[in-house]
Formats: sequence, C-alpha cells, structure tokens
Amino acid sequence: MKYKQIWKTAASCLVAALMFPSCSDDEGGRGDVQDDRYRTLMITLNSLGSPEMGTRAENDVVNPDYDDEFDEHFISRYWLLVLKQDAESKKFKVDRVIDSEDPEYIVPDNTNDNSETELGVEVEVGQTYRFYALANLDGLANGDDVIAAINALKAGDPFYPTKILSATDQTIYATVKDMSKYPKDGQSYIPMTSYGYDETITSSTTRLTDDEGKPESIALIRLVGKATVSIDNLTGKAVKLSSLTMQPMRKGDIFLFPYDVAADTRYLLDEEMSEIYPPAFGESKGEPYDIEFVENEVSIPANTKKEDIVYSYLPETSWDDNADLTVTSKVTDRNPYPQSIHTSFVRRNDWIRIPMQITPITAEFTVKQEHMPIGGIPAEIGFPAYEVNIPIISCTTDHAGKVTITYTIKDEEKLFTSPTISYRPAEFDPTAEYTHATILKNDNDVLYELTEGDEIYLSGDGTLTGTLELTVQELANTSSAQVQLLIVIAESGETGPDSKRLAIPYTINLTYKNKEN
Repeated sequence: MKYKQIWKTAASCLVAALMFPSCSDDEGGRGDVQDDRYRTLMITLNSLGSPEMGTRAENDVVNPDYDDEFDEHFISRYWLLVLKQDAESKKFKVDRVIDSEDPEYIVPDNTNDNSETELGVEVEVGQTYRFYALANLDGLANGDDVIAAINALKAGDPFYPTKILSATDQTIYATVKDMSKYPKDGQSYIPMTSYGYDETITSSTTRLTDDEGKPESIALIRLVGKATVSIDNLTGKAVKLSSLTMQPMRKGDIFLFPYDVAADTRYLLDEEMSEIYPPAFGESKGEPYDIEFVENEVSIPANTKKEDIVYSYLPETSWDDNADLTVTSKVTDRNPYPQSIHTSFVRRNDWIRIPMQITPITAEFTVKQEHMPIGGIPAEIGFPAYEVNIPIISCTTDHAGKVTITYTIKDEEKLFTSPTISYRPAEFDPTAEYTHATILKNDNDVLYELTEGDEIYLSGDGTLTGTLELTVQELANTSSAQVQLLIVIAESGETGPDSKRLAIPYTINLTYKNKEN
C-alpha cells in the first residue's frame, strides 16, 4: 500500500535538480557494479495549499482558485529522507538524508509562482523505497533539536515517523512557535512535513508515480492551521471591529509527521474523514490559551460584506471531548458576548472559515422531534440583533422520525414598516429571492427522500413565524446533514425586484447517532 496524503488541492512546489552520478571504487562508491542497476528517480516536492472549509460542522469545500499567501508556501530549507526496504524483514531503513543546505544541492527556488522544485535521486533497480519530505524545521520552537535528529540519521538506521529519537534515545516531538511568529518575523516560515510515498524501482522507472502509474508529487503539509473571519454588515450604518478572540487553543507537543488515525486505513487530511477524527498528540497535552485575531481596527461600511478580513494561524487543538471553540468579538454598538462555533478541533493545514453577521433582525429557533426532543441542544436558540451572529444551529438526535424547526423573526430596530416573511407565490418574480432551504449535505441519505442540491421552498401564513420539516432515517452509522435556511424578509405589499427585502442565511447541522453504536 502506498502511504500518501489524499487531498484535491495543491498550491505550491519546490524545484531543483539533484543528480547522483554513479560512483566508482576509487570514489568511495558501491564497488564493481553495473551502471544499468541504477536509475535517477525524479521527485517533485509539493507544498500543499490551504483547503477551504467552513467550520467543522460544515462540509469541506475545496476551492482550487484560492491562492495562499506567498509566505505560506515559502520553502527556506528542505530535507528528503530516502528509506530502502530490507529484503528479509520488509522494514524500511534509512538509506540517506538529503539536506538542501549541503553545498552539493541546489537551494529551493521561491521566485516562480509555486516555488516548484524537482529532485533527481539515484535509486537501485529492484528495490522498494519510501520517501518523506520536511521543510522549514527552523520554524519549530525546538527546531535545532529536530534538525539535529534528522541530520544524525545514517544508512541502516530503522525509521519510525512517530518516534524520532535524539542522541540520548529520547523521543522528539515537534513544538510549534507562538502563532504570531508565523511567518512575519522574517525567519519563522511555517514548518511542513509529508506522509511517506513508496516506489518500487524497475528498469523503466523515471518518476515517482501513484498507484495508477501517474506522476506523483510529495505533498508537504503545514504543521499549523489557519482561521479567517468574514463579516456581513446588514445594517444601515458603518461599524468597526476592534477585537476578536478565539479560545481555547492548545500549546504542546505534536507529531512531526502527519499521523494515520487508524493504522494504514485513514489519513489526516482525507476529506471523508475530516469531520470525524480529532488530532492525536505527543506525550504532552499542553495548556489552553486564547488567540487574539485583530491587530488594527477594521471598518465595515453599511450593507457591506468583507471576506476574510482578519486571520490567524492556529495550532492543532482538541479539548474536553470535542468542546466547541468560542469566539468573542468587539464591534460598534454590539454586545461582546462570547459565541460558540461548532468547530470541535483544528488540525494542521486546516483552514477554518468563520462567517459572522451584523443584522438588525432578531431570530429565534425551536427544534422539536416527533418522538422525543433532540439531545445536545437547548429547546430554543436565539440570535439577538445586538450580537454579531454566527448563524449555525447544531442538532443531534439518536431517534429517527420527523424533525420540526420553527423560526421566528423580529424587526426590533424597525428596519421595515410592516415586515413579513417572503414566500414564493404561485406566480412569482424569478429575479427575487424567497424563503427556502437548500440541502448542502446528506450523508447516507440520513434525510429521507432528499439529495444534495435539493431546494425546498417553504410556505407561511403571513406571520413572522414559519417552520421547516425534515425526516430523519434510522441508520446503523453516525451520519450528518447540512441545510442552509435562507429567510427573506420583505415589506408587506411590496413586490418586484425593487421592493425592500433582506435575505439572512442560517446553517442547520443535523447529526444522527444510533444509540446502539
């Protein structure tokens, strides 16, 4: 089986040409061997891009058009560990360590668009090799120790990715620096490591290939995550964001290489597993701390949405049985009340996107189930107008059956003279939005008779209260669904594209857990 990271987005690479010429006995080489026993294997190292995702409760959305910051894919120094499989034990042992700082090798070239670099490595026909890549290890708090341990590896040494040993045979884990150090202090570029990639060398082998024989690149994965915040100011006046804090973060040891969560079957960045498995850590659990996002006050004009206006790098984190993270913000005329977002853990290379709204509208939701109340949430969820909303409603149930979500809207700041929830009439204006629900995710068809992409147009009785009904199927395994509920508020009696309307999206995450499992 090939050990490799499974992911769809790759944003940057490093290119050099490392050629290992054949050696003679006089040159301290392999002795009297035939040159046709050896080949030069071309390997591309690839710094993985940040995958775009919502909060952990939402499904992952890969955005191939997203460009990383230049410093986020910058390679200041790289290492390639070349391992060879022992014929008898079938275990991989160190063959050599390639360090880009050695004079005989070309340093990474970060001048091209994606810092692309290709390595030529001499390998022996008939042998099976495994390759691990590392970069920017001096960006670790204990970088000197890790670099010394890597460069001390010599031919014939056994190698275990989760157990890098120091000179005194003590296990060395990675410790990241304070997040504010990346990468703006001029020297702490983000450290990266890869999974292992296997290749059996034949007489025709020229490049590292995947299981289907296609050219393969070794993906370098950042050891830190990232969070960005977008704010949609739906009010009629400008506001200022002066503070935003996320907690609890984790400070402590992590594994240097990405870990397989269940041996040989699941991968750290496998999209399908991303919502299920939290990070695994070294011996130290670490201590919790807060991260302050905003260095300078940010202005958001009236009726304007600003995407990714503030960001911070994040350590891998997991606390208290997947306790949600909390965001506290200070915005003009808003209550700085801590608000929980359903992001139970952050792993290396995650990009957590946090949507926030400033709205004059108050929304209250009640979630009920036909057979019993849904567990894990309060009976009512409110989004007061004076808060900066993170409009995500998370529900968990262990019973199948009908789920009724009731929503009530209040215009406490009198944005409308006579507000009403706008539903699609029999004869409707195709240019206008109407209140409806969109199925964004439906694992294992947990929502009965619905598929991803389905739109459910709702109806109402002219009041500011409405309902959305969903039916949950009984399944053997834990499954989740995600629904976006777009509530459109309009002025009573006004129609057409020029009528006064306000559309507010809410995300509903519904998880079914079979109580027998």
